[in-house]
Amino acid sequence: MRITKDRQHPGDLHRLKSGNILLTYGERNKPYGVQAMLSRDEGKTWSEADRVMLAWDGDHSDLGYPVTVSRADGRLVSIYYIVYGERDSDGSKGIAPKNAYTRVVVWDPPQNW
Repeated sequence: MRITKDRQHPGDLHRLKSGNILLTYGERNKPYGVQAMLSRDEGKTWSEADRVMLAWDGDHSDLGYPVTVSRADGRLVSIYYIVYGERDSDGSKGIAPKNAYTRVVVWDPPQNW
């Protein structure tokens, strides 16, 4: 079963305190960034209505690989990489261009999650 659409990858799964499964993934379509969605049935279905845009700060699709963890206070922390400016599609700038960063989003999941 396909969960995300074209250019919505790579994904990370995280079990929430509620028992639901959170999927965070790179949104490599405009607006470029990171999104999250939820499954309440062990990954059998994923709710489009529960989709959340966590970040939309990319100027092209070189971003993603989010990882999410839960804090003791119930907030979530999602970290991802992003490259700003000119895209390096052939890898000529090396594996860590000067315009590559890690970004963090600290967020509260919706109450019904």
